Amino acid sequence: MSPSRGIGFFRQVPALARAWLPWADVMGMVAANGLAGLFNHYRWEFAWPGNAFCGRCRWRWVCGGTDGWNGVSQSHKGVLETICEHRLKLLEMFAREKIGMMLGSA
Repeated sequence: MSPSRGIGFFRQVPALARAWLPWADVMGMVAANGLAGLFNHYRWEFAWPGNAFCGRCRWRWVCGGTDGWNGVSQSHKGVLETICEHRLKLLEMFAREKIGMMLGSA
């Protein structure tokens, strides 16, 4: 999302940010109300029932799920699959390394 369009949010990939509010709306809001509104919008945008891409992946609670699953066309699903595969490899590597460190210190 470009700065000229306002504020957006993302889980892990800035290029897949979802729009939240234009700058004019943000400038006029009270901070406490804005934070509550942001959290509610975030929960709604990234709700698990709407995430058909991550489905029942065993890592979804650890990685947080892929950004942009509902706004991506079928032709761009490969991009999400690549991002997902890369993230899962990193998570598996870190988990194995942590287990190795724990077993080595026992």
